[in-house]
Amino acid sequence: MNFASSRVSIPFNSAPNSKGNIILMEEKLNSLVEKSLLGDEAPVVPAQQEITRKQACLEILGGALPNLLYFTVGNLGYALNFYFIAQSKDPVMIDSVGLGNTIIETTTLAIIYSLNSGLCTLIAQAHGAKLDKLAGHYLHRGIMINLIAYCICSILWLFAKEILIKMNYDERVAGHTTTYLVYMIPAIFFSLIFDSLKNFVQAHKVLSVPMYIQGVCTMVEVGTSYLCIHNFDLGLKGLAFSRILSEFNKAWITFVYIKSSGQYKPSFFFFNKHSFQNIAKQAKFEIVAGSIMFLECMAYLISTMLAAHLEIIEFAGYLTSNQIINFLCMVPYALGTPLSSFISNAVGEKNIPKMRMYLQMGLILGTLASVSISMGVIFFAGDLAHILSDDPVIDDVAQHLLLIYSVNLLADTYQNLLGGVGRCIGKEKLSSLIFLLSYYLIGIPCCYIFGYVFDFRAYGIRGGIGVAQYLNTIIFTVMLCRTNFKEQVKIVEERLKKDEEDKKPKAILGEETVGSVASSEEAQKSTNTTNLL
Repeated sequence: MNFASSRVSIPFNSAPNSKGNIILMEEKLNSLVEKSLLGDEAPVVPAQQEITRKQACLEILGGALPNLLYFTVGNLGYALNFYFIAQSKDPVMIDSVGLGNTIIETTTLAIIYSLNSGLCTLIAQAHGAKLDKLAGHYLHRGIMINLIAYCICSILWLFAKEILIKMNYDERVAGHTTTYLVYMIPAIFFSLIFDSLKNFVQAHKVLSVPMYIQGVCTMVEVGTSYLCIHNFDLGLKGLAFSRILSEFNKAWITFVYIKSSGQYKPSFFFFNKHSFQNIAKQAKFEIVAGSIMFLECMAYLISTMLAAHLEIIEFAGYLTSNQIINFLCMVPYALGTPLSSFISNAVGEKNIPKMRMYLQMGLILGTLASVSISMGVIFFAGDLAHILSDDPVIDDVAQHLLLIYSVNLLADTYQNLLGGVGRCIGKEKLSSLIFLLSYYLIGIPCCYIFGYVFDFRAYGIRGGIGVAQYLNTIIFTVMLCRTNFKEQVKIVEERLKKDEEDKKPKAILGEETVGSVASSEEAQKSTNTTNLL
């Protein structure tokens, strides 16, 4: 139906000096009639704020560059700690720290970061919709959900040795890995507090402050690690102590910054009774929305487990390449964080043109960055592999694995950007299903087949992950091309309204009262429209 033809044109015999008023009255009447005719299909946003390509590009880069520095500095701490241990040239210690970091990153931290990605989406949407109190309650519930996940993972770490031995790991590696994990338990507690507060800040479109905090604390951590390992010979204890100190500093500094800044005052307040409402509902959303990141991290963990059954020296090369890849994959994550935040805010504002513009520019910037880095890896793979190891066998394995990843980097970027967009626009369930099927129905089996059936070993395992990344990219592209963004905005809007309504006392605003009020309003609107016509 062409609703443009349904506009009412009313002739007025008025004086010329009242022409302006007549036009305004006519436009107002046309708008009212159109709304009554369209009903729920009326435009989501009557007047949407436009944004140019240049503005969108500058905003994304303004968020991505600090975020890139944030990830760079953060991973630098892990890499330097790994380097300090690698200088011992003890394959058992190298494997223990590498495996321990992999378990920490792909299980506990992956769970926390995944949950917080969903938390950031909720806070950003609430902030865009001007629901500041709701944003604060989202933060409270998010922290409590993280604490539950932290307690479960910490208990499992206590039994890591027995689990690893049953998985046919070397007993020495299993023992040192477990010791390292137990020492790191306090560090993960402070890490979850910091990451929750960091996502709260980023949901308000402030991305530079976490970078500054990360930079200062990482410098302190690196210096502390060096002293503990080389001067005091504390080994794994020294690594853990430096990490605990770093995460503690990041948590309390971020808290002080938020508390002292007036920008966050409407949504940053102490826990109240509403903070404990709908925790299960929010946990369900965060689990589904964050499962994208978690499924990918678990796929990396499973691939590492498969590689662990290779020879120790070859496995060391695989772990060395992983440390470097952690730097390379910061590109999609650095772009994905501000892109998800901006799109979530645009969804809360019900501004579809802004959403589309952010998405377009995010993909363009991701393409340029990924292609540039891939070319750099192709030319300097050998030099990159030699940074963390002096063993020629380890360097050779790591070099070839980096070359394989350079081919997969563009797909890795696309899948993370598009997956994050799917989460932000209310397609979190479908996005999670795509990752689940791509990695676990296709990717992991390919890792095993390429690695052990075709005997490509470490190279085949890395290639299997690449297959899943390309498959994800194709499916997400098709999904978003067929998405009705107007409908998705309505879905998010209804969820936010429901969460906001849940805070109101039922004794004052019960269902019957709401229904009667709504019916009365609709009847009044209908009467007014009839009278005007």
